[in-house]
Amino acid sequence: MKTISLVCEKGGVGKSMLAGELRYYFERHNLACSLYGLDAQYRSASHTVPDPDVVVVDTPGRFDVKLKGVIERSDVVVIPVRPTPSDAEPFLRTVDLVSSITDVPIVVCVNGMNTFKMATSFMDWLSKQDIGDETVCVPQSEAIVQALGEERSVYGHDRLGHATDALETLGDTVSDLAGISVTVGVW
Repeated sequence: MKTISLVCEKGGVGKSMLAGELRYYFERHNLACSLYGLDAQYRSASHTVPDPDVVVVDTPGRFDVKLKGVIERSDVVVIPVRPTPSDAEPFLRTVDLVSSITDVPIVVCVNGMNTFKMATSFMDWLSKQDIGDETVCVPQSEAIVQALGEERSVYGHDRLGHATDALETLGDTVSDLAGISVTVGVW
């Protein structure tokens, strides 16, 4: 069993949405996947199956002793961040925390990417940092909003959209770094 954790001390960066999308990704690839929502705000998002191949953990936007244990048991940590200046400091603290606890692969997920000046400046800043093993950008997308409202995956809402492509890339990247065998690009 492999464990994928989504961690960021700041709320509102998309941890729960991305955790749900990773769950759908693994299920589409015929892997038994449990999702544990540790954020009391979204606990109803938990979905457990017996003997999972993959466990996805959606953590709260704060650090505590339980979070340290989750990070220690992770095979990959995904750190979501919004491309805004106010997210940079909590993002860097999260990277430092995760790096101080474990040396597992880190995937930086820039969630809500767009072509506005603030987002492109953030990406320029991020490219100069030595953070993570991979960076995946998920676009700002109406398809994500619609899928959340419909309580289904973005793939199920808009199979050919840019957001779907980006979320598939996230799943492929996490799978590769965790050593999870999936048929990449076949969905």
